Amino acid sequence: MSQIERVAIVGGNHGNELTGVHLVKKFQQYPNLINRASFETLALLGNLKAIEEGKRYIEKDLNRCFTNQGLQNPQLLSYEDIRAKAIQQILQPQNQPFVDVIVDLHSTTANMGLSLIFCDMHPFLLRLGAYLSSINPLVKVFINQESKENGFLRSLCELGFVIEVGAVA
Repeated sequence: MSQIERVAIVGGNHGNELTGVHLVKKFQQYPNLINRASFETLALLGNLKAIEEGKRYIEKDLNRCFTNQGLQNPQLLSYEDIRAKAIQQILQPQNQPFVDVIVDLHSTTANMGLSLIFCDMHPFLLRLGAYLSSINPLVKVFINQESKENGFLRSLCELGFVIEVGAVA
């Protein structure tokens, strides 16, 4: 990858994780907080119905619906399967550039502090983790290689990762 041109910040894949929802709504209201001259930034809410109802999900976990097989299966018609396909079209539109980076915002009741979760040891992600840890030594970096095939949103691009904040009640 030569240059990052499009970045997506997504919150609310789990409708009951409000930290990401509030951040995305703030970024949508004040885009100057995330806009940069060097790349385009999208701020996107994930599971709209679950956010509205204050639930983790409606029928199934949206953050497990981003497998290639599931995204290409027209018979999968749960709300989350349909929403995953819509999100994929936003992040990977036909005949247009895909997003280069996905920042997937989550919160947890676990005492994880501020954590970055990567699918692999991509040099860019490692540099990002090292940089953020140098700014704030409390930032933790996890690499979960098994998660690449689990249908997580971040798997839609090579530089997708999660920011997990907790403990949040």
